[in-house]
Amino acid sequence: MTFTEIGALIGAITGAFTALDRFAFGRPLVSLKRGEHTQTRHLSCFNSSKQDLLITEIRTWPARRGVRVSYGDSLEAVYDAITTQNPAILLKADETRDLPLFLSDGALLDRDSAYFAPFVVIMSWRKTRSVWLPQFPVIVFSSARALRRLDAAK
Repeated sequence: MTFTEIGALIGAITGAFTALDRFAFGRPLVSLKRGEHTQTRHLSCFNSSKQDLLITEIRTWPARRGVRVSYGDSLEAVYDAITTQNPAILLKADETRDLPLFLSDGALLDRDSAYFAPFVVIMSWRKTRSVWLPQFPVIVFSSARALRRLDAAK
């Protein structure tokens, strides 16, 4: 084995580690779950890594559908979500945070509603050990129908 081959092997191993570190390790686990009350839903964020994570932005698409994610239950937090001015959220290691998710048209969550109403939640985040390095966002595809089905789940 020549020095060139050894260097290529080391480069390939380094590239594989970098790809795994960026795409697989330390990503927040995000899911939808129902709240304590009938018409409440939450975006549950779990940090499974050993380092803290910084959620820099949470966007929803399409914006006209009125799906918003708030950083808290207070009136100020809901207002910030409506005006899309959510501040950064720090998730400590092994912490789970439930962020309220709400729809501007509450009729979409009624049991009698037949609307599918798909939406996408895009969560941008960074590792706190390297905040300058952007990570690929976490994307959640869902719909108002799926949110209604959460009530029927046991």
